[in-house]
Amino acid sequence: MKRFIWLLILVAGCQSHDRRFDASGVFEADELIVSSEISGRIQQLSVIEGDTISKGKVAAVIDAENIVLQKEQVESSISALQQKTNDVAPQVQLLQNQLAVQQSQIDNLEKERKRFENLVKADAATPKQLDDITAQIDVVVKQMNVTRQQIKVQSTSTSTANRSILSEKAPLEKRIAQLNDQVKRANVINPINGTVLTKYAEAGEITAAGKPLYKIADLSTITLRAYARTKLWLNLKALIKSLKISTAIIFRKIRLRLLL
Repeated sequence: MKRFIWLLILVAGCQSHDRRFDASGVFEADELIVSSEISGRIQQLSVIEGDTISKGKVAAVIDAENIVLQKEQVESSISALQQKTNDVAPQVQLLQNQLAVQQSQIDNLEKERKRFENLVKADAATPKQLDDITAQIDVVVKQMNVTRQQIKVQSTSTSTANRSILSEKAPLEKRIAQLNDQVKRANVINPINGTVLTKYAEAGEITAAGKPLYKIADLSTITLRAYARTKLWLNLKALIKSLKISTAIIFRKIRLRLLL
């Protein structure tokens, strides 16, 4: 993380003619560069250099109309998938009706066969007539088996085709979730409480993902990194020791670090 630096000249030499300094240093504050996570036109950028803004505030709004249109297109694709699927019910119902007719034929032929069996026993009909009725029954039974097989095949093939079409739905739903996430990221949320140091863009400009919008730092706590001459450092060290405080001095939210 970069630092925001203020140059500081500390204690001047004790002798009036000695222009050397006993120590010098810089104030530092952790700074953060805030960028947009999506590309687009900046609709709003409500930050001003020097202003203090709070964490969680919407600092900028990026135009996400293109993303919204992409989302609507994907939603339309999902709706179209349902229209591509086949309804097996009408075809199955037609075959079931055909099966019912064939069953009715079987019932009638069975009655005829019983009647001819009695006629053959009474020598009122020939065995060939009975055999013809039996053969007709066999033909209809085979037709019924074919019809049942057609129902099974129709149901299976239609179900397979529908599964293939609907398998495209899950990836499209994932795509919608991604686009929803991008729409949310159109609002650039300020990440920390701090002061705006630099503003890199203006409303109306085109930005890209990762391109800086502004720089912010929390100036409520800053660090003084001081470089002291050996003599001054030894005097300060003795003073710190006598006061029984650590070399990391916290005073009015300023961390003081003294370095050789």
